[in-house]
Amino acid sequence: AYVPGAFTPIAEADLGSWREAMDVNFFGTMGLTLEAVPHMRKQGGGAVVMINTMVTRKPMPSQAGYGASKAALANATSHLALELGPDNIRVNSAFMGWMWGPSVEGYFKMAEEAGGPTVEQQKAAVAAQLAADLFWVFSLQALAS
Repeated sequence: AYVPGAFTPIAEADLGSWREAMDVNFFGTMGLTLEAVPHMRKQGGGAVVMINTMVTRKPMPSQAGYGASKAALANATSHLALELGPDNIRVNSAFMGWMWGPSVEGYFKMAEEAGGPTVEQQKAAVAAQLAADLFWVFSLQALAS
């Protein structure tokens, strides 16, 4: 489960929308995780995978509330990994990018209806940007090795 919050610029943000995103995306996820920890400790270990978003690494206009909730989750994940590692519990994050489905389709349709590019134009722009992003990631990996 996740809540994207309202897509508005920060200067026009309704912080109530941010609170809703924090309640579900951060506190909801943390609550479930903390319920599982005693069971993992009892069985001698386990693994937790937090579903995060590339928005925390590559901000998008009007998604600050959502990004902030997931950035809080990313930070907590690092702390959980540090603290639960000695109990043989791995904690990691998967930083998801665009995945075609109802939420992305709805977002693209909403943008089109608001006078933005067509759904097909948005898909093409995302595909082009993904290629550029992958080139950037692989370039960084090549520099590191």
